[in-house]
Amino acid sequence: SADDGADGSSSSSITIHLRSQSDYDVSTGMSVWKGSEILCNYLSQHRHTHVRNKKVLELGAGVGLCGLVCGIVLGASSVVLTDGDSVVLRNLRYNAQANGLLLDNVDENDNANNA
Repeated sequence: SADDGADGSSSSSITIHLRSQSDYDVSTGMSVWKGSEILCNYLSQHRHTHVRNKKVLELGAGVGLCGLVCGIVLGASSVVLTDGDSVVLRNLRYNAQANGLLLDNVDENDNANNA
């Protein structure tokens, strides 16, 4: 994780790797939404009160940007990422693994929504 500066800002940068697909027209879950970028920025500024050492549940995570940032950068104690679309869920699993996260409670038949 990144080292915190005196003002709570990060002194180093961390890259989150995401695979997305804007032409997947069955679901909106395969693209990065501007709202998720704004939420990640807000949570980064308030990490000590909202995220650090907290359990995070992201419903309809899509590509998983917010949950991955919470787990990798902001110090959440645990993160559960969910989505209802099986194609999006497989991509969410890919993104979590591409960023070095271990997956628990994964239903290989896509019956559960945990990644």
